[in-house]
Amino acid sequence: MEHLPGVMATPNEPSLQPNPANHPTMYPTVNEEIETSIRKDGISYVFESRSVSAVLNFVYTPIDGTFADVELEINNNEPILPAEDGGISVEMGGSIWPADSEEVERHFVSCDLVGDTVEARWQWKLGEEQANFLYRLRITGKTLVVEIEGGNGKGTGLKLGQVSGAVHPQLITVPYLNLGENYPHILCSSGYFLSSFIDWHHSGSTALQAPTTEEAQRLLQLNGGCSYASQADGKRNGFQERWMLTASTQFDEVLPTLSIPRTGQTDTLAEYTWYNIPHIKASEESYV
Repeated sequence: MEHLPGVMATPNEPSLQPNPANHPTMYPTVNEEIETSIRKDGISYVFESRSVSAVLNFVYTPIDGTFADVELEINNNEPILPAEDGGISVEMGGSIWPADSEEVERHFVSCDLVGDTVEARWQWKLGEEQANFLYRLRITGKTLVVEIEGGNGKGTGLKLGQVSGAVHPQLITVPYLNLGENYPHILCSSGYFLSSFIDWHHSGSTALQAPTTEEAQRLLQLNGGCSYASQADGKRNGFQERWMLTASTQFDEVLPTLSIPRTGQTDTLAEYTWYNIPHIKASEESYV
């Protein structure tokens, strides 16, 4: 087992340090000192976040090419799959294939440690068509950060999957945190909280989605994902996404940091109540 050097995160600061002042971030804030490290265990890489409150181990094993390759262990308890069935969807052979498609071959190319980041290269193949993707994984604070790029214009979206293996799971919504009519959810299980977000400051997608409440409860989905629509010329944006998976014993430490522009009306707006009015069809009526 190979141990690699780690870094420290200080309380009340965003987990990610290298962030220019003009580039907003949604990394959660940590409230205690944390030491992070990476170690290699066989073919797996273990990203550890160690603090007084908990020891988190995010384990990446490059086998399938989907987010099922990521496991989470908290305080040496049984691991869970935080994003089973999640990953990249692609368009090949004139059809769009989901992340866990058995028709599309996902070939492992390489996996290397570069500084404090693990770089995993994969190739998707269907017939004569190919798409190459690069995964960059690192640990910052209590968050596993997975950045993905590539695809040769064939990437159509990213699905964040569903949680598997959690004990007595409960889902929590945050009233102000919605994506259109639907809401991302926070998982509460065995004394810890878990969130799963796409960093909208680092996304090349054309739309973000969250699951309906019924879907979230039935499938134990924390979040939906994103999609890449074709432009007028039939091409898509270059695939660029950052997935943030955060676990903590403190609820506020798994919430994203929201960049709120200054309006000059903070005191006035504070007296009002936020109510999200859902979209209704033209033939329907709604009363507040």
